[in-house]
Amino acid sequence: MASIFTHKDGYRAQVRRVGHETQSKVFERKVDAQKWAREIEAAIDKGNLVAPGHRVTFSALAEAYEKNVECKGSKASALKLLKAGFGKCRLPEMTPDRIIKFSKGRDVSPVSRNGDLVYLNMVIQHGGVFAQVPAGALVAPQVSIKTAMISLKHMGLIQSKSNERDRRPTHDELETMFEHWRGSNHLELPMQEICLFLIATAMRRAEMCRIRFTDLEEFDRMLTIRDRKHPTKKKGNHQKVPLVTGHFKWQGREIDPLKIIKNRREYANSDTDRIFPFLPASITSNFVRTTKLCDIDDLRLHDLRHEGVSLLFEHGYQIQEVALVSGHLDWKQLKRYTQLKPASLHKRTFG
Repeated sequence: MASIFTHKDGYRAQVRRVGHETQSKVFERKVDAQKWAREIEAAIDKGNLVAPGHRVTFSALAEAYEKNVECKGSKASALKLLKAGFGKCRLPEMTPDRIIKFSKGRDVSPVSRNGDLVYLNMVIQHGGVFAQVPAGALVAPQVSIKTAMISLKHMGLIQSKSNERDRRPTHDELETMFEHWRGSNHLELPMQEICLFLIATAMRRAEMCRIRFTDLEEFDRMLTIRDRKHPTKKKGNHQKVPLVTGHFKWQGREIDPLKIIKNRREYANSDTDRIFPFLPASITSNFVRTTKLCDIDDLRLHDLRHEGVSLLFEHGYQIQEVALVSGHLDWKQLKRYTQLKPASLHKRTFG
């Protein structure tokens, strides 16, 4: 807003607006100072008086970020979402109320909402550096994000850490879904085979979709999982894992992941050599759709990994042995995946 102050040479007019540099000028007459202040405010309202750094849009920062940082999978999806929500916004326009409105409009978990805003701040911070935006222009949007997060947390709409899940699929739930899938096109997306493999190997869906027949050492029952999830390494974290069997039974027979791989050779795609040449998102979408159709509450595809890890423990494997299969580097992290069934203790005691 405009302010007029007395000055030794007359009157000093000052115009201050959030996201804009302060404009100030001295006049002999008060009426001239007031007129100038109104003209400056009008120019700001029309967007004709914006500091260079403040003319930058979020879309420009996002594009600079994409050029310098590899964005794939969930990161690419998040960036696309943020560009749709804030792309045309100039940095001063990224106000707390706009950010709160965006977040409230997301039909996702509090943890996912929090992740959106953490990533939004990351793109502004690093994208601004890559786009050579003056550091001062990046302060206001980052403060807005921090302010919005405080309010959203107070409203219970964001949460920085997810609650540990203890959800495991029951035999009846799996059978219900498998029965549903038996009527679908097995070659197009073999969901039953996929689910059995995920439980037997305790893999993540993306890892399963990357493995290739050339990664298999059949004689040693070893499989190389490339670029496995790692807290610091984005690429090159290749890991050899044993294809264990005996811990997971379905309909009276042991599920052997090696046999599943060998059976997949019949449907191998010579162009990719991938064992499961499917999109991870398509698998998840099919799984979610099926749980709704089968009236199965609160079951996620990732819960199959939980089930696989828990079965390994219930079968008697030690934590360091389970880590070789699951790929966990931190045994404390592995602990949260082990929702052991109390009845398993009886089996271990009495045979």
